[in-house]
Amino acid sequence: TCPHSRGNGPHYWKVDLQDEYDISEVVLHNRIDGTLGVRLNNAKVYAGSVLCGTVVYQAQKIAYPIKCPAGTKAKEVFVKLASGILTLCEVEVLSPASSVNRIRNKYGNLLSHKKPASQNNVGWAGVPSRGVDGNVDGNWKAATCTHSS
Repeated sequence: TCPHSRGNGPHYWKVDLQDEYDISEVVLHNRIDGTLGVRLNNAKVYAGSVLCGTVVYQAQKIAYPIKCPAGTKAKEVFVKLASGILTLCEVEVLSPASSVNRIRNKYGNLLSHKKPASQNNVGWAGVPSRGVDGNVDGNWKAATCTHSS
């Protein structure tokens, strides 16, 4: 489930939550094959217009939890990269535990599962919906990654 962009950027990936929710955290799952995980460095995570945080790449790190400021509400979540290649292997948008009853789905406080996703370009048959398919496998050969061109 890895969205992947080509070229120098800027690039973005977006999920439409289809309603406005309280957003507490966004977890980005990185590629694990080869040395490609560094591509996620400096990616910025936005809940609507609120900047939740920026990824600081760490070798061998697979998941990057990005906390959003308390009280953040949004209908869309974006991952943006100003330059380089953007690769994501799953994006989990989470609500605070206090909002779980409102959501009422089998994924608990996970808001993004199977929601409509898009990115500014698509290539190599890697559709952006793979970024919210629930599969966190970061290996490109597993055919779970999306890809931009």
